[in-house]
Amino acid sequence: GPDTAQIDQVATFLKDFLGDDPVSKFPPETLIVVTFDEAYPFQFDYGVYTLLIADFLKAGTVNSEPVNHYNLLASIEDNFGIGNMKRNDAIARPYWFLR
Repeated sequence: GPDTAQIDQVATFLKDFLGDDPVSKFPPETLIVVTFDEAYPFQFDYGVYTLLIADFLKAGTVNSEPVNHYNLLASIEDNFGIGNMKRNDAIARPYWFLR
């Protein structure tokens, strides 16, 4: 399973970065995305845990729709209307709450 020391390091980072109430720490309508990428050697089915924090998302919401880094990029591009890089982001769907 995951290394307990690594989990403790992640927990410390998140606590320091986000504080006790991350929604109030950042401006309204801010989306905070924390993505844990795969680690080598791969121990799981390439599942990547992504934590989304925002005042417009209900706490505890779980969405099991498969997403990847291109979905994140497509979400940013779509949100700011900046177009895409004409690569995998061009065919990726933005996060469900931006559609």
